[in-house]
Amino acid sequence: MVQAAYGGFVLAISLLVLFGSVLAFFVVGFLFFLVLWIMAAVRPRDDVAEPGSPFADGQLPPQILPPTDPSI
Repeated sequence: MVQAAYGGFVLAISLLVLFGSVLAFFVVGFLFFLVLWIMAAVRPRDDVAEPGSPFADGQLPPQILPPTDPSI
């Protein structure tokens, strides 16, 4: 196919561009994944909050907006 692309066949050139684009897409995605994976691995673990439910103590979580008065 590469030899046909050097010969000037448009279909061979377009297929090589397609394959190259798909390959580049997956390579860049894999590199982003590796960078984020390494960043997550070297992150300090002491600032991680304790997992649990916000409803564990029987209270509702704090409200961002105050409740409106339904009588208005």
